[in-house]
Amino acid sequence: MLAQTALPPRKPSARLAAEHQDAGRGEHPAVAEDDADLRRSHLRRRLEALAAATSDIYGRAARLFLVLQDAAASDATAAELTAQASARRLADHRRLAGLLAPDASSAQLDLLTDTIWVLAGPAVYVDLVHRRHWPSARYATWLTDQLDHAANKVTEPM
Repeated sequence: MLAQTALPPRKPSARLAAEHQDAGRGEHPAVAEDDADLRRSHLRRRLEALAAATSDIYGRAARLFLVLQDAAASDATAAELTAQASARRLADHRRLAGLLAPDASSAQLDLLTDTIWVLAGPAVYVDLVHRRHWPSARYATWLTDQLDHAANKVTEPM
């Protein structure tokens, strides 16, 4: 006969919780907590990936983006390129805001989109990395933390 050992209690699996929930009573609390933790972890990884990609791209081209923006004031081609790049970036930030705060109101999503727009913009990268001499990895960590905070804060009641 095998000796039984005491194991720490496990959180119920989604299948087990589904088998034990009463009709209409909702999800088992431990499963809901697991789902929320999993969602937060997934969103944090998305933010880390965005911050790493932003840092990589801006490491090569942030100053060029700023020069292009300046040239747009007096050159129609530069203005068109800047407008196209800005529209793509804004669409990407709107999509990210929706993923970060799916239950947010339209006004909250607009605020989060604008926050992402400012924090993840090339001027911030140039200021912190080129002018303040931050390592790009520090910028990526900072950006992840700021966007994570903004996503959590935007849905709080004012």
